[in-house]
Order: sequence, then structure tokens, then C-alpha cells
Amino acid sequence: MAIYKFRVTFENFEDVYRDIEIQSEMTLSDLHYAILSSISFDSIHKGVFFESDHSWRKGDELLQVSPEGAKGAAQKDLLSDIIYDPRQRFLYTYDEAEKWGFTIELIKILPDDSSLTTSRCVHKAGTAPKQYKEAPLKFKSTDEPDGRKNRKKKEAPKEIILDDEDEDDEEDAPKVAGGRGKVAAAVIADDEEEEEDDSDAYETEEEEFDVDDDEKGKFTADDDDDDDDDGFGADDDDDDFGAADEEFKDDDF
Repeated sequence: MAIYKFRVTFENFEDVYRDIEIQSEMTLSDLHYAILSSISFDSIHKGVFFESDHSWRKGDELLQVSPEGAKGAAQKDLLSDIIYDPRQRFLYTYDEAEKWGFTIELIKILPDDSSLTTSRCVHKAGTAPKQYKEAPLKFKSTDEPDGRKNRKKKEAPKEIILDDEDEDDEEDAPKVAGGRGKVAAAVIADDEEEEEDDSDAYETEEEEFDVDDDEKGKFTADDDDDDDDDGFGADDDDDDFGAADEEFKDDDF
């Protein structure tokens, strides 16, 4: 047995690569998981291996690896069965949605090492990019158990409770188009008109008590006449008392 040392490089990040050593008795499926582990990617997507020439031109598909298993021409082949060039090259893609691409090159064949049972990453260059360019969005399910979508129930409009008298007034009042909202507005308008009528009536009563200047003059003149009639210095009264005094004097003498 021998140990294969592969250099795995990101196609779009040439300065980011990993050197992986793997037993020659392992498979491409084992190399698939060794690559994902070295760059800290999850393994829930499909990875595909292709043959490649020295110019990195894509050749035939060798193997597809997914969580459900592996399938393809090299499904049961060991690495030692498909390595025929000391500078063997492969192309590898992962996650059809994100479309990650890698180049794989055999850079050295080492003698067997009993300490290596499967694979190991022996060198890391550069920081691997994030697996997902955008964080996957998580949507909260809006479906009810019966399959219907939850929809926010609209609250029923609040009804105005009217007394019996108010109901009679509402029946007698003209109908307003537009529903209860406009009827309520009409009731408010009627209240405002009643307030205006009350204020007008109050002003009218005050005007009735206002007396013209001519009338005030009449009341003043009448009061003066009454004072003259009731005075003790009137001419008629003086004549009567004077005559009586003269008669009294004649009788005494």
C-alpha cells in the first residue's frame, strides 16, 4: 500500500488550498468527506468527481457522492485503481446551488504509514470562504394543521348601543350613505346644531330685555313728575293753609 498526497484548491481562491494525505486503499467517497472536513463545510449536498487532463479540462464523470450514498463508474473503485499518473488530476464540484469548484492534484506518493488509517489534512493555506454566501432564510410556517394558512382575523367593528329614544330618533332621521360611521357623524352634527340654536335663543332673550334710550327717558320723566306731586312746597297747598290761618285769627279777636 501507499499514501497519496493530494492538493485541493478552490477554483476561485487559488491561494486557499489544503494538502490531504489518504490511504491508497480508500475511495473517492472517502476523499469527498476528507475534503469537506478540511474546509469545514457540511456534507448535506452532492459532490461530483470528474476526470481532468493537465490543462484542467473536464473529462468524464467518475462519481457522485451524496448523503444517500455514492453512484457512478468509480463507485467501487479504490484510489489505487484509478490512479495511473504520478501527477493525476481531478475536478470536483460541490453543492449545485452554491456551485463550489475545486481542483485536485496528486503531488506526491508516499510509502505506507501505519499511523494513518484513513486520511488527514497535513497543511492548510489561506482561510476557507464561508460555505453559504448568504445565510439561508428561515420562514416560520403559517400553515394550520389542516393545511389552511393562518390569517389574522379582523376584529368586528364595535357597534354603538343606543337607548330606545335614540333608536326612535335614528329611525326618524334621514339615512346617511356610508354605514354606521357616517350615521354617528350625522348625530354629532345634529348635537352641534342644537347647541347653536340654544345659544341663539339665549342671545334673543338678552336683546328683549335691552331698552332703547328713548324708553329710558320716558321712565325718568315719569319719576320726576311723581316727586313734584308729593312735595310739601307745592303752590296749591300753601294757599289752603294760609287761608285757614287768617280765619282762625279773626275768630279769636
